[in-house]
Amino acid sequence: MGRLRVTIEFNPDRREELELYNELIKYSKPSMYIKDVLRGLSPIPFRYISSNLISIYSRGEEK
Repeated sequence: MGRLRVTIEFNPDRREELELYNELIKYSKPSMYIKDVLRGLSPIPFRYISSNLISIYSRGEEK
């Protein structure tokens, strides 16, 4: 059986989505990072508070 894939689409017209995309592409293997976050092995780098994107981690270090 081949690999199973999930596609993530970001809307470049939405500032929050563009910021998420720009943060994600900093990783050498973005898909592995997402999988590690879902497994609980890596921290979630962003969270939404009152519809604003607030960075709470920068590569695992609290700001």
